[in-house]
Amino acid sequence: MIGSDGFGYYSYLPALFIYHDLSFSFFNEVYPKYYEVNKNFSPATRHMINEFDGHRVNKYSPGISILLCPFFLLALLSAKLGGFAADGYSKIFQFTIAFAVLFYVWLGLVFLKRLLNRYNYVPWLVSLTIILTLFGSNLYSCAITSYSPSYAHCYLFFLVSLFCYQATLLFNNNNDPKEQTIFWLLFSLSLIIVIRPQDGLIILTLPLFGLTFRKMKEVIKRIFNSAAGLFGVFISALLFASVLFLWYEQTGSFFINPYHGERFDLLRPHIPDFLLGFRFGWLTYTPLMLFALSGIFLLKGKATFTLLVFWSTVIYILSSWWCWIYPGPALGQRVMVEYYPVAALTLIALLDFFHKKKQDAFVLAIPFLIIPLNVLQTHQFKMGIIPYEYASSESYFRNFFKTKPVPQYPIPKPIIESRTEILIRDLSILTQSNRFSAGKKVPLPDFIKTDDYSHIRASLRMRSNTLKTKDEVVFDFRHRGKSISWTGFGLSPYIYDKEWSYYECGMLLPSTVAPGDSLEFYVWKPEGNDSTFVENLKLEFIRINDSYDFRTHR
Repeated sequence: MIGSDGFGYYSYLPALFIYHDLSFSFFNEVYPKYYEVNKNFSPATRHMINEFDGHRVNKYSPGISILLCPFFLLALLSAKLGGFAADGYSKIFQFTIAFAVLFYVWLGLVFLKRLLNRYNYVPWLVSLTIILTLFGSNLYSCAITSYSPSYAHCYLFFLVSLFCYQATLLFNNNNDPKEQTIFWLLFSLSLIIVIRPQDGLIILTLPLFGLTFRKMKEVIKRIFNSAAGLFGVFISALLFASVLFLWYEQTGSFFINPYHGERFDLLRPHIPDFLLGFRFGWLTYTPLMLFALSGIFLLKGKATFTLLVFWSTVIYILSSWWCWIYPGPALGQRVMVEYYPVAALTLIALLDFFHKKKQDAFVLAIPFLIIPLNVLQTHQFKMGIIPYEYASSESYFRNFFKTKPVPQYPIPKPIIESRTEILIRDLSILTQSNRFSAGKKVPLPDFIKTDDYSHIRASLRMRSNTLKTKDEVVFDFRHRGKSISWTGFGLSPYIYDKEWSYYECGMLLPSTVAPGDSLEFYVWKPEGNDSTFVENLKLEFIRINDSYDFRTHR
């Protein structure tokens, strides 16, 4: 449950309560116990520590740790009482984080329901909107996909739901709101900003909930004339101060940019790809939001203008981040999940419009279409059927209804700069006495270089009389006849029902390879008495350009 960005968000808890070490050096020792070590990504603290100007700082905010603290302490107590490893990363801690994310998603939906109920929609439309928000969007993926529970987005979904609900109590209420409303509004907003400062854009929605200049002056007066308001200001200041304190403890400076070298490039937004691209496109993988955005134009007065400004600003800024695809363990654009309470307001407006037009059949058709598609695509993403890298329209539609793992190494055609292929049409039968297929030894093309733009891809057709063959496609890189890099790709996971099937695999050119080296490729049966049939073995050397890449000069 804890991984990738989640290492940084979560690590404050074991650092403070177990290891008393804000340098996070303990992480390099505990990491190999529970995670596969990647020698190219060493030390383990590289997952979260940014190093610059002689400083080492956890670039992730402690805000998520604040929300996880009760669950962490419960896990720590359980570990000590139950005899589990009390190191912060054993199974009891992983399980607790899984429970925590479900709790906060549920609590976010509770506040979202209260928010929708304030607009007097019929109850079944409120229930349908709640169901669609969870199971029809990538909120579902963020809650259940590996590592996602330790990412920020589900927790921010809860905080934004809380913020919006408190805002409508405070600004859109004929009765005098309770003083505690001011506290919860200040608390949720400050914690949102502490976790992800760009999500402070949620304040742009306040006019939607009834904020006017006159009401703002009244609220400011109440803040400084009530115990709840002053307590809210104190807690907010404490949250911001905690970030500054942690920065100072790590770097000796109160004011730094922990994301040193990473930035927003506001002159180069990737809006079309961010919204509609097949590489994590928001609307491509969460089509429910097309309905939600359509509902903006059904609202009255300044609400439509407010939401157009809000969504335009959010999309423009988020699509300007240097890594605009926001890769991660969840389907689609995970950074939009926290804004779904706002999207729910216009989604239910659309559903209500068709309900009043007596078009309930259309209303009910939406979940029957959207939810199965979202659940299917979440499964496809988890299984690698929707590629984590280099997804394209070709791979998307080719695998649209696939549910089993697909052997693929997709490279979109528009980014291919140079390409050459070697084809072996011979049929090879691999048995106990014949363990090698037909193959070739070829020199590396001149356009292939050891960087992030040179790929090698192999494909073939295969059939086996067993589903548990040990056969592998082999890439053996050689320098002056001596093997310098050897990689095997197993066929077994992709053999189904003893029928002919297509197989594809690939890799970046290894950094150990130099110009003039060669590659020997073939299919190898290391053991077993089964028979495997291989034909149309093809090898491709591919050089791509950077037009599809998410990197920019930092």
